[in-house]
Amino acid sequence: MSNTTNYNLTKPNEGSSGWANDLNSNFDTIDNVIKANETAVQSHLISNSAHNASSIKSNTIADNVQEALNILNSNKANANHTHNIYITSSELEPMQTEINTIKNTLDQLSPDLDLVELSASISNKAGGISVSINTTPYVHLTACRVMIAFNGSYIYDSVNSSSFVFVPENAINHIVNHNDNIQIKVIIYSGYSMKERTYTHQFKHIYSDFEIKVNSYMQTLTISAIVNAFAQDVDALQSLANVLHSSNTLAQKIALIQGGNQ
Repeated sequence: MSNTTNYNLTKPNEGSSGWANDLNSNFDTIDNVIKANETAVQSHLISNSAHNASSIKSNTIADNVQEALNILNSNKANANHTHNIYITSSELEPMQTEINTIKNTLDQLSPDLDLVELSASISNKAGGISVSINTTPYVHLTACRVMIAFNGSYIYDSVNSSSFVFVPENAINHIVNHNDNIQIKVIIYSGYSMKERTYTHQFKHIYSDFEIKVNSYMQTLTISAIVNAFAQDVDALQSLANVLHSSNTLAQKIALIQGGNQ
């Protein structure tokens, strides 16, 4: 038979008998230990000072928690205190430069268009109308819109990401004629900001180089010019006379046939 280490409780050997008294003694010992612990815990909880901050030790800021709380509650830990930061002009100048750079970048990416001047250069070109949109100062535009009205009705509307817009002539010439006045509205967008301006423009058809050459050739193709050209060559002039004679002969035969049928 052996005993436990802490409370010396009896541990009977396997198969042994007559150890009822030892077992009862073990229960009495366990009961007394449990009761003693219960009493100690209740006494500790009832004590008013057992858990006070001054009774709890601290090995960092102060000897106990109460002193540590007092330090943290002093002016050095007060949330309402202020700090004075001293920056020299040599340190401030690079910081201000960086701030200005960031501000300028943001102003260009998403500017307030109320502070920007809008202008447009409009000119007639071969094949259509050229509209070049400008802002002062230059800013990044999200989109540009060009609308054309004639006699109070809009006949063209285009939205582009570019500040240069070309209006094809065939998109408006079914309504607008040469020298007609039209209204061109230019609208710019940047972020949630927008601005618009309307111009009165006189539409003119501008001939392309090809059209000019064709018109020039057509003006030279006259009867007089053809005869003069043949007159420079005897053979050519004789050929022209033969063609004219044949035509007259054929005309006479057709007249005879028509007269015989009547």
